[in-house]
Amino acid sequence: MMPVYQRLASNTLLERCLKCLTQNANESLHSVLWRHCPKDSFGLKRRVDLVVDLAVCKFNASCTKTVLSLQEAAGLPAGDKTVALGVRRDRGRLVKAKLRATKKFQHYRQAIKSAKRRLLEAAKRTEGTTYKAVHF
Repeated sequence: MMPVYQRLASNTLLERCLKCLTQNANESLHSVLWRHCPKDSFGLKRRVDLVVDLAVCKFNASCTKTVLSLQEAAGLPAGDKTVALGVRRDRGRLVKAKLRATKKFQHYRQAIKSAKRRLLEAAKRTEGTTYKAVHF
């Protein structure tokens, strides 16, 4: 319990909270979970448990550290290609996160949201209200 508290109370995390930065949805734990075990397909309890364990490891550490610790626990040596793949995935994730944090990408997302909003408003004007709760 104490390591989790120390991580949450770290100065770097608290400084990020001061800036009102939110975490990218693609980096959230749920995103990692559902990528490996989609909601729309059935998963056995063993598979779901394994996916949760892997997602927590990837979310808290990195892809490279997770794979290396799994192979070490299984008594398998880590090959060069395995390490290179993990490093490439981790690097790609960081590059994508930096790209999404730029002002240009934020403006792009806002433009998409406003375009969707305009389309919905136009459809509502032409069609009228198509649904209301408890109105049949």
